[in-house]
Amino acid sequence: MSPINTVKEGGRPIPPLPSLFLKTPGTIADHGSDVTIPRIAQDSQADYEGELVVVIGRDAKDVGEEEALDYVLGYTAGDDVSTRYV
Repeated sequence: MSPINTVKEGGRPIPPLPSLFLKTPGTIADHGSDVTIPRIAQDSQADYEGELVVVIGRDAKDVGEEEALDYVLGYTAGDDVSTRYV
């Protein structure tokens, strides 16, 4: 599903910039490992989408735009699994 369709589903306007959000270490699974869907989301509520993942390699605070990429360790693809209906 495209990001535009996802925004339309929620009845929100298309944002002028990409949405950013964080995943804490406890929410990340290793490649090839099972993804456990909680019992509350078993009724076809689980949804997934591919994401571009930016891996930050060191602590950062108040970093200016011109030096922001100095903190990026790398990029990878991610499978974001969530529920939209709870």
